[in-house]
Amino acid sequence: MTVSSTTIKTAPFAADGATVTFAFSWKVWKTSEVKVILRLVSDGSETVLTEGTAAGNYSVTLSSDLPSAGSITTVTTYSNLYEIVIKADFPYTQEVDYGFGDRFPSVSHEEALDRGVRLSQQFTEQFGRALLFPESTILEDVELPEISSSLVGFFLGVNNTGSGIEWGEPTDLGNLTAHNTATAPHVDWYASNSASGPVVIATDNQVTALNSATAVLTPGGLATAFPFVDGDILEISWGPSNYTRDASIAEANDASDIAAHLKGIDTRLAAVGIAKANTATTTSFVSTTNTYFTDLWTPATFTPTTIGNFVEAIAYIQAHVTQAGGATLIQGSFALVDTT
Repeated sequence: MTVSSTTIKTAPFAADGATVTFAFSWKVWKTSEVKVILRLVSDGSETVLTEGTAAGNYSVTLSSDLPSAGSITTVTTYSNLYEIVIKADFPYTQEVDYGFGDRFPSVSHEEALDRGVRLSQQFTEQFGRALLFPESTILEDVELPEISSSLVGFFLGVNNTGSGIEWGEPTDLGNLTAHNTATAPHVDWYASNSASGPVVIATDNQVTALNSATAVLTPGGLATAFPFVDGDILEISWGPSNYTRDASIAEANDASDIAAHLKGIDTRLAAVGIAKANTATTTSFVSTTNTYFTDLWTPATFTPTTIGNFVEAIAYIQAHVTQAGGATLIQGSFALVDTT
């Protein structure tokens, strides 16, 4: 026969609790050249079924004209929690023998050729599930490292020279599933790399420990930091000179929090406002001194001039008073006032 199809594996058949017979389209010579895989949908775990008549087994039906396509029938009826995949399982052997002086065995010769093509298709299917470097790569002879029970939890990574693959320690990345426990592997990693390492989400009383190479941190859980960031507890290490940080409010955990800075600013502004209110004086006419204002502001850029019994006065002054008690003239007018 000719081999015109490259199909040697079915797509997953969805079990439904009733169907037990599933067909395949490529031709085989023996029932043993079929593999049946039971796949659990929820996690993809696989079980290779065995040809037979017991529970969990299957049988293969071929036509009388071999090679032949056919079908398999499972003894057990599987629910919709499962899928069934059928694939070719040709042996890696060559059994055709040419005897000296015998007639040319065209039938067995053609079968051998067909089996060779089927084996190459079987290899292609296996390679199609493998991780491969691009065809243009210059790398060769790159091997995967050996596995053992002592490497449970390790991960594959590129070595320091970029020429091979090696196992990486779990502590190199941290245990992201236990991010808020003091015993998580990433604790030691951050402790030894904290001075120059990446940012770590930590509780407020641990922030000062980030500059210590020997500090052991207990990073806060990512779930508590996202999807929002609490602006009240953003850290500001700068120390102010004109106000005192106040961490007495519930929104602040310590004096470095931005909420503590804002509380200190608010308290300072309130104190300045009270002081100005307490030191303000009310101007009034005092005729005994021939002066209209007892607290007359002294200009900085000119000197009032007395003309006879008149004194040059400023009326309608509007000013901003600074903390030091100075003033800035915003608007004013001059008027000659009779002081007699």
